[in-house]
Amino acid sequence: VHVYLTRAVGILRVLAALQGTREDAWKAEEPGKILHEIRYGEMARTGAIPHTPYFGTVDATPLFVLLFAETVAWSDDRVLYADLLPNVRRALDWIERYGDLDGDGLVEYRTEAGASGHISNKVWKDSGDSLHDRAGRQVRGAIAAVEVQGYVYAACARLAEVAARMGDTAWAAELRERAERMRRTVEDLFWLEDDGFYAQALDGEKRRVDAISSNPGHLLFCGLPSPERAARVAHRLAAPDLNSGWGIRTLSAAMPTYNPMSYHNGSVWPHDNSVIVAGLRRYGHTDLALDLIEALFQASLADPLQRLPELYCGFPRSDTLGDAPVTYPVSCSPQAWAAATGHLLVRSLLGLEVDHTSRRVRIDPVLPVWLSRLTHTNLAAFGATYDLDLARHGDHITVDSDGPLERA
Repeated sequence: VHVYLTRAVGILRVLAALQGTREDAWKAEEPGKILHEIRYGEMARTGAIPHTPYFGTVDATPLFVLLFAETVAWSDDRVLYADLLPNVRRALDWIERYGDLDGDGLVEYRTEAGASGHISNKVWKDSGDSLHDRAGRQVRGAIAAVEVQGYVYAACARLAEVAARMGDTAWAAELRERAERMRRTVEDLFWLEDDGFYAQALDGEKRRVDAISSNPGHLLFCGLPSPERAARVAHRLAAPDLNSGWGIRTLSAAMPTYNPMSYHNGSVWPHDNSVIVAGLRRYGHTDLALDLIEALFQASLADPLQRLPELYCGFPRSDTLGDAPVTYPVSCSPQAWAAATGHLLVRSLLGLEVDHTSRRVRIDPVLPVWLSRLTHTNLAAFGATYDLDLARHGDHITVDSDGPLERA
């Protein structure tokens, strides 16, 4: 958002135009729901697959609301706010009416894959074998994924700030209360005290899916955990069964279904790590954040085209395996998520946030030891663009900018 505000606006308008309007089981469409994927090939055109578009995910809808709130916060675009507010309200209604399958305040999905082209796990880890408990048993039923609840919390909390700025104080209060209910529910139901970590999900019987995975790292990005629990999560993420040395694995190496060459059960995804890095910075766990940034940077340098792929294998970083992560053979490169990773990592280095109320950009920069200077051009905020130049002098970082910055 802070780099390509116009693209964020375009994405929001396209997703709003394609928002679900009816119940269609073939496409997994429901009123207010945001699409998962759209395709234009022969199979889609002939109706052999449902991707026209396909709505089989539960995370896109709260992420749409979060992107809307974040974009308005950075741009103060009141036309966009007015234009898309009906779509946002429909998305929030979907979260409450359709996303919550059993009235417990959580967003769930059913694991039955159904017809050809449908996916079983309707979250970003969407492979059919990406969810097991600590004993290695496949999880079934109505699944409440921990990161999805975090997205709902963040969407409501951020939108409350924007709504208050726009003068809708009553709705802002409702959104804050909705966010707080979600925070309490997640803290009560997902926390694994003995592990100092959150469960990956709740299963259909509301039992904690206690596999140790990267998913709870997204809660830090969302700002949901208490500082005390966030510190324990950060400590657990740093452990070698999760931290491969090339980034956080999707699944702990201590789990029975761990496979470093799998798609979602032990591989390393750059976008997943960038979200975790942003969360670590949010809670002040800068050392681990910088370690992960260094790992991703070195991985990109080792790539023949010096870019990050969709994912790579989760083998531990070691001299015997060389100075590059083991390639995942069919990883997409370029891939949109991976391409966006660099922007979020730079934002994390800058400690960049925007105060919608004061219309000021706040910065709390850090630089790793191997980076002495960082220049960011075309930072977009409130209808203008600014340039930043950071330089490290010993333990001190200087910041030059032509924009209205407020340094922490």
